[in-house]
Amino acid sequence: MPVKSAKLDKHGVEHALEKAVPFALEYLSQKRPLLILCDTGTDNSVCVAIAILLLAGGSRNAAFKRKPEPITKGVVREFLAMLSSYYPFACPSRAGLRQVYNYCLKV
Repeated sequence: MPVKSAKLDKHGVEHALEKAVPFALEYLSQKRPLLILCDTGTDNSVCVAIAILLLAGGSRNAAFKRKPEPITKGVVREFLAMLSSYYPFACPSRAGLRQVYNYCLKV
């Protein structure tokens, strides 16, 4: 699914998440592996992965071993920090993370 950089398209990542996240959650519910990638491997793919983790519910609780809470900008930053601990090259743009946050508020 082609997605323009958040720097080039103000809502590109957010619109892509509308298709990518439901697909990914359904795919993962079948216990199948999922590969998420982008041109650089550090921006759009990281944004998509964070959105999936945030909306997976169970993964979120297991990741931080706590009760569910509303998605805030702080929670998005925590998930970026968690993902960065596994993939240190993760460097999503602020615009991309903002689109992830806005998408998660709508869902």
